[in-house]
Amino acid sequence: MEQKKIIWLSANKFGYEMLKEAINLGIKVDAIITLKENTKTIMYDGIDNKKWQDFGIKVHYIERINNEIELLKEISPDIIMMCGWRQIIDKEVIDLPRNGMIGFHPTLLPKGRGPAPLINSIMNGFKESGITMFYVSEGIDTGDIVGQEPFIIEENDHVSDVYEKSTNAARMLIRKYMPMLVNVNGDVGNNFNNNNNNNNNNNNNNNNNNNNNNNNNNNNNNAPRIKQDESKATIFEKRSLKDNKIDLETENIDEIYKKIRALSKPYKGAYIEKDGKKLIIWNAELVEDKISNCINSMTKNKVSDKMIYENNMNKKRKICVLTGTRAEFGVMRPTIKMIQDDPNLELSLIATGMHLSEEFGMSINEIKKEGFEITETVEMDPKEDSNLSMAKGVGQGTIKIAEALDRIKPDIFLIVGDRTEALAGAIAAAYMNVIIAHVSGGDISRAGLDESVRHAITKLSHIHFPTNAESGKRLIKLGEDEWRIHLAGAPCLDVILKQDFYDKKEIEEKFKLDLEKPYFVVLQHSITTEPEKAEEQITETLEAIKELETQTVVIYPNSDSGGRKIIQKIKEYEQLPFVKAYVNLPQKEYYSLLRNTSALIGNSSSGVIESASFNLPVVNIGIRQEDRARSNNVVDCKHNKEEIINCIKKVMSDEFKETLKDCKSVYGEGNTAKKIVDIISRVELNKNLLQKKNAY
Repeated sequence: MEQKKIIWLSANKFGYEMLKEAINLGIKVDAIITLKENTKTIMYDGIDNKKWQDFGIKVHYIERINNEIELLKEISPDIIMMCGWRQIIDKEVIDLPRNGMIGFHPTLLPKGRGPAPLINSIMNGFKESGITMFYVSEGIDTGDIVGQEPFIIEENDHVSDVYEKSTNAARMLIRKYMPMLVNVNGDVGNNFNNNNNNNNNNNNNNNNNNNNNNNNNNNNNNAPRIKQDESKATIFEKRSLKDNKIDLETENIDEIYKKIRALSKPYKGAYIEKDGKKLIIWNAELVEDKISNCINSMTKNKVSDKMIYENNMNKKRKICVLTGTRAEFGVMRPTIKMIQDDPNLELSLIATGMHLSEEFGMSINEIKKEGFEITETVEMDPKEDSNLSMAKGVGQGTIKIAEALDRIKPDIFLIVGDRTEALAGAIAAAYMNVIIAHVSGGDISRAGLDESVRHAITKLSHIHFPTNAESGKRLIKLGEDEWRIHLAGAPCLDVILKQDFYDKKEIEEKFKLDLEKPYFVVLQHSITTEPEKAEEQITETLEAIKELETQTVVIYPNSDSGGRKIIQKIKEYEQLPFVKAYVNLPQKEYYSLLRNTSALIGNSSSGVIESASFNLPVVNIGIRQEDRARSNNVVDCKHNKEEIINCIKKVMSDEFKETLKDCKSVYGEGNTAKKIVDIISRVELNKNLLQKKNAY
């Protein structure tokens, strides 16, 4: 079915990012309309207008959209996507596209209509906001709502942070609703995954009971069209540059702090005026009285005064990061990059585990390609497929990591997850009195040694970054002080929300797939407490794939005991014409596959953590991820061919896809790197932090 004709109307960075997202979805845009250079319209977040030529789409440079009626009629669009346009638009332009003009507003409409929504949201003390995709009408932000995506505004967020959160939230709306808007049947191509668009508009938008089913299909698409509740509408006041002035006589400290945060870059900045001069304040931190309560509020991720570190010296804080697998490095890359770019921090990297294994792809080379310098390498990957070899690897790793830490002498040692590399690193650092910051503690899963290792690392660590609220509560039950715990979210969401994915054509070429047909991704690891069953378990999975005869990408497991038996069995089945196997995949390729696949099958943590961000159906096999926090997109089954087949058929059904409209990640909103770096750069390194005791 032919896709609707689209004009992209934008002149800022936000609109550029949304267009990239739409094109990555496989959506065809027919024309871009943007501003000429040196127009009178001010865009604080503007972009070099030559950048619009990156997409190979016809670009029209104009001064005012209301003067371009003939151009619009010539293009004859079905939809105009308005993403970042600061001109009042005439009714004649709004009514011209056959299926409407779609815009974005960074509040949860009808709350917060009108000018400067990001600035006013901070100035008004909003703790929760979001972004709304809506049909543009004559009124100011009054049109019917397509969808909304909420986010939290934290106490220390400046406007650039809120801008980034609104951009990430808008990406989610593009993924959910653009396929519905552009085609009558609501999909792009015939890919199974693209029908999983979230119609969930219950994100505190106060519109749920107001003509919620009013899908006026005069727009000839399957997207929601929900009337706004006028009784709950609020309108922001218009601001002028005079409002940027800080009045030390009449404004209290909280009002001044909000003003500085709200008006920082890319805006003009809050300022103090004295002796005919202006002092512009771009950044500020509100520090409470040190006598006040020092207990950190975990859910707000606020650093207590007990932990505030004022870096009055020129010495950089040394942060050492341990990385053992390509997958773990991939999700931590934004955090590592932020540490590297921070002028007050000095990054060291220890590469170990599978990174150094020829058998598992020698992924240390990928780290180097990313522009990171490897400070130390530590050989500790098991050489044989046995528990003895794994145990020896932990011992060898502990010794060698201790020696590396002695040379590096870091202030903080950052480790992730529950693999053997992290355990060896935690043991070494703990005995050397190095502060350990641990990401992903507090999770639970029944299978293997992961559970025991994860909690052991927790007890050795001094700072905790759990990925979800339940894990944070579990850390408290384990006896950890609340002030040590900072709810950060899953690091992988930072990557997913900002990833520049391969488009469908590139995926077809790279993996020799036909994306007009369904395909599966299979990723299954051994269970370390029952490695003798690994071959039998993967055979059940691959036999199910064989019977379904569906094109499948199979990815090799990790190096845990039993993993090599899985690899041997995969090599037998990759002879099937519809099966393709890979030792490992770069992160961009892996996430691009997940973004378009019909289902993820196996027992990878990707199935419970990353998958919800793609609205991806998951068949989770066995006990490896049992009881781990997940969304409603996951179906569990045993290591049994018939059960696996039945579950695959279930997640492929229209009924199951309908339930994914309410799918929501429990692992945060994609701002994890900033939270982690903010804490590790400011926490006070003292005996109180180093010396632990049970909190109860």
